[in-house]
Amino acid sequence: MTQELIRAAVVDIGSNTIKMTIYDYNRRTGQLSERRRRTVNAGLIAYVQQGLLTEAGINVLVKAVRELKAIAAADHCSRVYPFATAGLRAAANSRAVIEIVRRETGLYIDLISGDSEARLTFDSLLPSLDPAITSGMVIDMGGGSTEFVGFARRRAQKNVSLRLGALVLYNKFVTNILPTPREANKIRAHVTSRLANHPWTHEYGSVLYINGGTGRTLARLHALQRGMESELPYTISYSDMEALMNQITSMDKDVKQLLVKEVSTRIHTFPAGLAALLGIMDYTGTDQVVITTASIREGYLLRRLNREENRRSEPEEETQVETEEETE
Repeated sequence: MTQELIRAAVVDIGSNTIKMTIYDYNRRTGQLSERRRRTVNAGLIAYVQQGLLTEAGINVLVKAVRELKAIAAADHCSRVYPFATAGLRAAANSRAVIEIVRRETGLYIDLISGDSEARLTFDSLLPSLDPAITSGMVIDMGGGSTEFVGFARRRAQKNVSLRLGALVLYNKFVTNILPTPREANKIRAHVTSRLANHPWTHEYGSVLYINGGTGRTLARLHALQRGMESELPYTISYSDMEALMNQITSMDKDVKQLLVKEVSTRIHTFPAGLAALLGIMDYTGTDQVVITTASIREGYLLRRLNREENRRSEPEEETQVETEEETE
């Protein structure tokens, strides 16, 4: 490893999964190149009881962080940066949990706010957008929350974080593995009612730009059904998403087999996430989604490295910001 390169790992602790990506960062050019990824299906949100992350959940988190730290060390990472989003934000004892993890693993978890998560989502997406695209709506759907960012002139204008994650919605509305038509419609209605409190979300055009596992799963399934490659960025119409939702809720045999074979780890959360995406499109009036290559981990790492390298940055343009952290 030359002095010009920094090898760093970013650990994204979410409600359902804990994902680590290892990058090489070129100090001279400021560019990142991805080396490898690793995912642990921890399901932390299931361990939150009466507003607290249980001892069992803490043990799962410690074990996962320790495992990922060892993988990063074996790959000669000089820096490991864990951060947590909605899953840990939902726990009233999050600060105590962070201290336990620091004591047991030597790593400090950065608990980022919903507002920060939304901004990082946009910062990660912007470099991959065609320069001709100057405005739109970006969403990042995780297990515990969904972040919305409206942008114009290629700058974030408004953002909000809502407790509309795929796992949260599954736990709230779905009785069995796959939702019934009634349950899917309840999810959609719930999403539109929450967005009605933020009417600016329908002011940013007819296309949604989506980050997160639900979007990538949607692209993969849509492509498989059509014998295509799901190379990102990947565009899907509202009507195609509606058709897939109908196949899922009608318990179509071919779709059930496809879900079991291709996305078994997301078989319960993906349909709830798809229903939520349709609810978002219902409210915002969008008719297409573009699933992007962006990753919040990339944006987070660049921000950390830029700070550590003491690089000078341009002042941020003042924006209007809405922030909401729901607890249920």
